[in-house]
Amino acid sequence: MQTIQISHKKELMPYFIQALEELPNNSGRIVHVLEKIHNYIQSGLIEIEGELKFEWHYQSRWVKTKLKKDGIIRKHYKKGSMQFWTLCK
Repeated sequence: MQTIQISHKKELMPYFIQALEELPNNSGRIVHVLEKIHNYIQSGLIEIEGELKFEWHYQSRWVKTKLKKDGIIRKHYKKGSMQFWTLCK
C-alpha cells in the first residue's frame, strides 16, 4: 500500500466522503468522521504534510461546509446540540 501525501485541505474531501461511507447508515457527527480520518493517518493510508499537518481538524470543518454547499452531504438530523451528517443520494 502506497501512502498518499496530502498538503491542501481540498485533498481531504475524498477521505471525508470515504469516512462517511464507512459509518453506519453513511451518517455521523463530525467527530466520527475525524476519527476515521485519524485512523487513515495512523494506518499509513494518508500522510498529511506542511501546515495542514497541524490544522487538519480545523480544515476538515471547511471541507464539511464545502461538501454541504456542493450538495454532496446534508444534515441527517440534530440531537440536542449534536448534528449528524450524511451523504446525499
